[in-house]
Amino acid sequence: MLEKLIAVQCTKNKVGLNLHTQARDAFSYGFGVTTPTWVKETGTTTRTVEKSGFMGFGSKAETVTEDVTFFEGNALENIDPYLYLPDPNVPIHEPQRGEFNGWVAPSNYMDLLTAEKNDPTMFNVKYLKKLTGKRSCIFVGDNSGRGAKSGLNSRTNAADGVTNNLDRIKMFIKIIPKDWGLGDGEYPEIWYFELGSDEIVICAKPANNSHNKFPVSVIAPDYDGYSMSPVSRIEILHGMQGVLDFMFNSHVANVRKAIHDMIIYDPYQVNSNDLKNPSEGKLIRLRRPAWGRGVKDVAAQLNVSDVTRGNVADSTWIVQWMDRISGADASMQGSLRQGGPERLTSTEFQGTMGGGINRLERIAKVVGMQGMQDIGSFFGHHNKQMMTIPAYVKLAGDWQEVLIKEYRQDINRGRIQVSPDTLNINYDVVVRDGSVPGGNYSSSWLQLFQTLASSPELAQNFDIVRIFTHIARNLGAKNVNDFVRRGGDIQPKVMPNEAVANQVQQGNLVPVGGAM
Repeated sequence: MLEKLIAVQCTKNKVGLNLHTQARDAFSYGFGVTTPTWVKETGTTTRTVEKSGFMGFGSKAETVTEDVTFFEGNALENIDPYLYLPDPNVPIHEPQRGEFNGWVAPSNYMDLLTAEKNDPTMFNVKYLKKLTGKRSCIFVGDNSGRGAKSGLNSRTNAADGVTNNLDRIKMFIKIIPKDWGLGDGEYPEIWYFELGSDEIVICAKPANNSHNKFPVSVIAPDYDGYSMSPVSRIEILHGMQGVLDFMFNSHVANVRKAIHDMIIYDPYQVNSNDLKNPSEGKLIRLRRPAWGRGVKDVAAQLNVSDVTRGNVADSTWIVQWMDRISGADASMQGSLRQGGPERLTSTEFQGTMGGGINRLERIAKVVGMQGMQDIGSFFGHHNKQMMTIPAYVKLAGDWQEVLIKEYRQDINRGRIQVSPDTLNINYDVVVRDGSVPGGNYSSSWLQLFQTLASSPELAQNFDIVRIFTHIARNLGAKNVNDFVRRGGDIQPKVMPNEAVANQVQQGNLVPVGGAM
């Protein structure tokens, strides 16, 4: 039930987009960070109620408006790697070992006022209104280069004069409450502090998360196990990219130089203004002292040699090395091998694609262990701790039979109710390892299945249905059980009426289709 519930929440809150941004940050900047949040959508609804009249006589219908919660569930928020504040004494992929963890969150005054209204633990937001400098001084310049094309080299944008932008420093810290006068506890606890515009504390409270961890998920596919700031996949290619840019730019500059006229002339004999005129069909006049002498030697074109003629060929060689280093070769880009006297064979294509998939699968498994396991655990604990209204999830395939059998609940139109009491986080949370569909020797399994299906003797000793289900799941079919016939392979057996009645009383037999 928890798996189905989290799937609904991820679809509703578009968690896949946040995971994509996290993975993009990891390859661009070396690591990607997200924080789990609990989103609650509220609003008003109207309904008709019956109210009794005076002294209980008569009744009338009235329409009342009520505040309701339409949806609540898990969501993810991305943290800009340049605004992330981890403990520098621990590796980037182990944020839970640090003493603190936080980040700078760009926001605005109106959102903070709304948050203070809905969250009784926030305070002092009104004092932020009259501050002049509302941006954090921790990150004044933006070193990411995102605004290079627009000309913006700082975090101050054009909208600052229109909206009340400000920065919130969110920080989770392990403290001993007794040392800070915040309680009687003598052992470390995780507290949450929030600072608005670097000056005013707007929140201070115990974190009180049931998972008892910093609510951050960090992935770093190219980590070394020790560094706080690993080298990113893009940064590995930075040197070669600079050489490639120089090769192309110098060649283009040389071509631009060649297509512009480079003329040496005698200004005593030629009118300079006519020679400089760029219009088509121009007339160049000679000066009076050169009249009648001819125009052969009054001007000459300088010879321009293309010293960058081989830059394009060299650039192709550099790109090949960049593809090999980054693992983004032609097969991973969806392109087949070009050139060569022989055609691309099926074995060569499968071998090349298999090698590329193995490289990607390593990254997927690393990312799964670093970040996806934490996100799955956070989402499970949030449902257990923060859910206030029952949720319903739709069932398909064998889930309906499995959950009915386990929880003895009646199914209403293929739906089942999920409540915090029915969830066991320590056992219900199962996070996948990031295996790429098509691995685990899929072609060998297909050949074995064909052999089993064609051999009656092997078919009697091996469960072909289970083998087929294993192959289908390994190839990426997640809902293969949806196509299993209800009831399975029924083997009829004739029994006496007394034996049947005895088995029915013991619960071993049930009627089919409501008939005995």
